[in-house]
Amino acid sequence: MKYVIFDGDCGVCSAFAKFVDKHKTAETIRTIPSYDFDLKQYGINEKLALLTVIFIDSQSKQIYYRTRAVMEICKHINGPLKLIGYILSNPAASFLFDPVYNIIARNRALISAKLGLNFCKVRS
Repeated sequence: MKYVIFDGDCGVCSAFAKFVDKHKTAETIRTIPSYDFDLKQYGINEKLALLTVIFIDSQSKQIYYRTRAVMEICKHINGPLKLIGYILSNPAASFLFDPVYNIIARNRALISAKLGLNFCKVRS
């Protein structure tokens, strides 16, 4: 099983999870809000889970955070995002795109408000 762990109180995060659910290629991926997932089972800090998207591949025991998680998730989405996920899922690409991810993550409450989504409870 593969898990997408996200902040269920964040509009941007919840919209992303809905997008993944709608476009995923396999039923072996589950999107789960961090408050409904046993984070301790994977040694994940609760605060970290509220600050970033996490992708867990329970079979290989790999855990990905931030940009790398998004790219690993894209590998399991139908359409052009699948190819983008494969191209950009290497650590070097993540290093380059992490600053963009960080800007979005820091401003997700504002982005949620501008898009008419639920506001994040977490403030940066």
